[in-house]
This record gives sequence, structure tokens and C-alpha cells, in this order.
Amino acid sequence: MTGMPTIDSIRRKRRDGATITAIARDLEISEPTVRKYLRADGLSPRPPVRASRPSILDPYMPLIRAVAVRRPG
Repeated sequence: MTGMPTIDSIRRKRRDGATITAIARDLEISEPTVRKYLRADGLSPRPPVRASRPSILDPYMPLIRAVAVRRPG
């Protein structure tokens, strides 16, 4: 995994005019990795959390609970 110091270095070298090939060679990472971090807008330390969606069973939960209560366990 590429850390933030490396990502900062990638961006700094590119601003200074280095080619993608030169950056990859200098930092010993692949060219696609260099491109990926140059394209990325925001780099938060944690991946974004997806919003939770309701379950497809939600409309039936009252019925499921009612049946579960009536059943001897």
C-alpha cells in the first residue's frame, strides 16, 4: 500500500515537471499507481462509508416477528 508521504512525493514531482515514467522509476512503484494517485481528488485516510439501505424484508418484519413470538422455542 502506498502511504501519504509517497503520494505527496508523487504530486510534488509531477508539479515540478517529472514524467510519470520517471516518477514510477524513482519511487519504485508502477506507472498505473502513479496515474491513480495523480487522478485522485481527495485522499482521506479512511475509505468512504457507503450509506445503508433498507432491507427488502423490512416491510415483512412485523409478520416475521409475530410468527416468531407465537412459535414455541
